[in-house]
Amino acid sequence: MKLSQDVKDYYYSTPWLIVTVAVVMSVIIFLLIALIFGIRDLKMGLLLTTAIPLTFGIPASRQIAKHHTKLMDQKHELQRLNTLSKRIVSRLTQEIETPIESMQKELELIRLESNNPGVDQKLGDLLSQMNDVRGHLDRLLRWSKNEVDKENLLTELVNAGQVIHPIIDYMNDIIREKQLKVKLGSMNESVRINLDMYNFIFRSLVEPAFLDAEEKDTIEVSIRNGSQVFDTIIRDRRTLEKMEALEQMNTPDSMDFQQSTDNITPYSRLLTAIHYIYSLNGRLFITRNDEGINTTIIQLPH
Repeated sequence: MKLSQDVKDYYYSTPWLIVTVAVVMSVIIFLLIALIFGIRDLKMGLLLTTAIPLTFGIPASRQIAKHHTKLMDQKHELQRLNTLSKRIVSRLTQEIETPIESMQKELELIRLESNNPGVDQKLGDLLSQMNDVRGHLDRLLRWSKNEVDKENLLTELVNAGQVIHPIIDYMNDIIREKQLKVKLGSMNESVRINLDMYNFIFRSLVEPAFLDAEEKDTIEVSIRNGSQVFDTIIRDRRTLEKMEALEQMNTPDSMDFQQSTDNITPYSRLLTAIHYIYSLNGRLFITRNDEGINTTIIQLPH
């Protein structure tokens, strides 16, 4: 019968086996010494080589066994939580996607039956916004699955514009409200990365630039492609205070920084994105020139 790895680990860490091995090895070593140096009276030596491992080995092995049992329990609990997380993500996909899809179909029927151009236009805009929401939701759900099962985190050759254009379009309400000017550089660069992870990182870094922008500000986004890394460059005119807060968060230990600081709770997603950048062996560069123009560079390997 083939034993599982957990059973094997437990079997080889039981106190009796540890003590037995210790006693046998101690006796063998003593006998070798006795043979080499010609010791004839073996009684006292055998007694000591047996008693000492038994005296210290039994309590020590029991502690080791307790520690191993604790680790095994933690391992099983993590496996249970991992399975539960996968089920939750799957359930969320069904519970959220299905109502939105049904509502879209109903709105599309209403639009087809309507003879009012104004209503048609509003319904068209609403359907377009719902498609954007579904797109972001799909990426968020895929990202959640990747977080649960990082072993299946796959990279692919994608066009940077696939990520950047939909996110900028998602900011249209803010752009119109603040009368912002958005300049996009060449988006035809192909990069190899996990699409959902890059989407999360870029959106988390670019969204504050729109939210914190003043009226009629200019925001620029461009891509600079290299042989081993590629840069996503964001230029804006956020205040020095905002950029200093971002600079404080720019550390590989950003998640620890979040736990130790009380006044940055709203930036939790930004902190997570910075953590992902460094976990992917990337870098985040933040500079500000004399004219008050901020440059944020997300550098990721590909």
